[in-house]
Parts: sequence; C-alpha cells; structure tokens
Amino acid sequence: MIAGNETTTNLLGNLLNRLASAPDDWAAMRADPALIERAIEESLRVDSPAQMVMRRAKEDALVGGRTIEAGEMVMVYLASANRDPDKWSEAADFELARERERHLAFGHGVHTCIGAPLARMEAKAAMSALVARFATLKPGAAPGTRLLTGILFGFRALPVVFG
Repeated sequence: MIAGNETTTNLLGNLLNRLASAPDDWAAMRADPALIERAIEESLRVDSPAQMVMRRAKEDALVGGRTIEAGEMVMVYLASANRDPDKWSEAADFELARERERHLAFGHGVHTCIGAPLARMEAKAAMSALVARFATLKPGAAPGTRLLTGILFGFRALPVVFG
C-alpha cells in the first residue's frame, strides 16, 4: 500500500506545496502543459517522497573510507543523493527550468521502483487536470502539517487555495 498510494500522494502534495509559492511556475505550466512532466521530475528530485531505503550489502565495499562488509545493513538516503551539489547547481532549489537529469527518487538499477511509470502517469494526470481547471494556486491560510516519519516525506494536511 505504501508504494502504490503513499508515495504518489506525497509526490502530489510536495509538488503542490512548491507550486503554491511559485505563481510564475503555475502560470508557465498553464501556458505550456509539457512543463508538467518537468515539474514532477524536479519535485521527485528535490522533495523525494521516499527519503531512504534499507539495503543489505552483497559484498564488501569501501565507501567514504569505511569498509562495509557483506551482509551489513546500509541506509541509503535518496533525498541526500538527489541534492548532491556535485551533480546539480543550487541543488536544494526547485527549478522548473532545470534540465531533466537522472534522480534517485525511484531507486536505481535492479532496485528501481516497479511502480515508477504508474506514479508518473498518475501525477501527470492529476496535475494536468488541476492546471487546466485552475488559473491560480496559492498557499492556504495555515501552513501544511508534515508527516511524522523519517522514511516518507509528505503532508498529513496541506491547505492550498485554487482560483
């Protein structure tokens, strides 16, 4: 249920939160709906719905001067990797105009999320409908309430105003 529901819900909430404070980006997507996919990818990168994953090392590996032995559990912080300043300039900023680069929000290699295409399709359908219907998006009267978990990044509640 988490992979098929929570992560896509959090992707949409995180993206709407960013766009509520970026009226120029909302207007740009209304003028050019092709930018919706770019906004989704940038949101996945900068506000990864899944913050980390656990993995067991299959073989010994040297990482950052430390040996990780085969069989040890490793916590991989996707959110940190997606803000690597060596890969992206102004890595913590949401930039609709940013060229699409491979992020790790859906994992990598054999561990790539099997539901990634479905999540992208659902997010695109939802955002396309919202952008087509509403001329504006603004923050609500109260700030959003974040989930209280270190694994998922999203909102329990996100007041926004569509106009």
